[in-house]
Amino acid sequence: MTALVSAMLGLLWTSVAVAALLGLCLLFGDVRMAMRGWLAGAVVGPPGGRWRAVRAGRQ
Repeated sequence: MTALVSAMLGLLWTSVAVAALLGLCLLFGDVRMAMRGWLAGAVVGPPGGRWRAVRAGRQ
């Protein structure tokens, strides 16, 4: 019984860790894309273009 419970807890913690890691990767990827879009906008054109680039980077 305790082996089953510990196995279930181990599986739960593993899935939580994987989900957290995936969430962090997605978040950092999103931030990196937004920054790249902002930098491209800052280099290329006016503030309107910059915000459009940021919005495009976020999607």
